[in-house]
Amino acid sequence: MFISFDMKGIIMINPIKVTWENFLKDFNIKSTLKTAYKELNICLLADLFSELENLNNSVKKIFLNPKTFSVVRSWRKNFYDHETDQKKIEEGIYGYIWGATFIASTSVPDFTVLIVSNSGEGALLLLNEDIPGGAGDLIEMHDRLQQMSSEIQSLMRKASDLIEKIVTRVEKIN
Repeated sequence: MFISFDMKGIIMINPIKVTWENFLKDFNIKSTLKTAYKELNICLLADLFSELENLNNSVKKIFLNPKTFSVVRSWRKNFYDHETDQKKIEEGIYGYIWGATFIASTSVPDFTVLIVSNSGEGALLLLNEDIPGGAGDLIEMHDRLQQMSSEIQSLMRKASDLIEKIVTRVEKIN
């Protein structure tokens, strides 16, 4: 069984999987954001929200693939409230953020996030896009620099600990 939704957000269990193209027909997509980032982050989601909020719409639902949602789980309770009711989870409702409901569905492709308002207007976020100008390369370089920074900090802590041990030994000798 697969989950689909009507314009009012009513959950319907269908025995046949809804195609992404048919799923999108229920919504009036106002904008599409593309990014080379491979994972959803809180800043990207905030930017997506602003796309509808700038049109005087409040976001009510966030549709994404369960694989894409796995990153949201790592945000912990700092940013979103996770759903604990097993029945709601089985219906695809995984949590809440800023007044909107996270809904995971295999009808949504990987690396895609769709937000919608009660009026059916929506905005799309496409992750992992090949953007002209080498944005993907810049993001990879940024990620590598962050990793290197963490490694340098670790080495500095080890060096500091070693210096402290040497100073302690020298003090004991004197």
